[in-house]
Amino acid sequence: MKKKAVVIMLVVVAVLGGCKADSMVSSNANGISMSVDVEDICNVNEEGELWFVGTEKLQGDTLSIPSKIKGRAVTSLYEGLFSGDKTLRSITIPDTVTLIGNRCIHFCENLQEVVLQGSSVELGNDNFYCCEKIKELHMESVRSIGEGCFVGLDDCDIYLSKDLESIGKGSLLSLDGNSMRLHIPKGSSGAKVLNTFIEIEKADSVNGKYYNNVSIIEE
Repeated sequence: MKKKAVVIMLVVVAVLGGCKADSMVSSNANGISMSVDVEDICNVNEEGELWFVGTEKLQGDTLSIPSKIKGRAVTSLYEGLFSGDKTLRSITIPDTVTLIGNRCIHFCENLQEVVLQGSSVELGNDNFYCCEKIKELHMESVRSIGEGCFVGLDDCDIYLSKDLESIGKGSLLSLDGNSMRLHIPKGSSGAKVLNTFIEIEKADSVNGKYYNNVSIIEE
């Protein structure tokens, strides 16, 4: 009788757990499968800055950041948040986020996809540095790019915003003969910003040679 009661309880828990499927991730601790609420592995401060994510507790390799954590809207990602991460292959960032801090997405050796759901995002310095497995990035919502971003990507297509306002020095460098294709709407203000930036960087005695394999595609 006790064994039957335990089985019934487990079934009830499993059914009820399905109601939170959109905010749960699969985990496995000590060989036991269980569910982990994303909110339980994330911390956000009073300013809405997400400053900690316990990716080591994820069984999978996909993270969808909630727009709210414990009642607080997530508006920015702390600098270095995912730097050096080896777990994640995909990150989805909600439309509430307007700032991605310096080195937030940095040296993520297995990362293949980042989805930005926002409409106006500021990208801090050194983001996407040496995230070599990324082959396509949709950055149409990014209005401002910090210094040293997108360095070390290879055979990668990056889609940029028609409303792009600024690009920091040393961004979009192509290292070791790697190639990048920068897509941007033809005749847009963003295209003017991008072309001017590349011209200036190519003229730089130090960085100029690293832009030989960077092409701009206006479409």
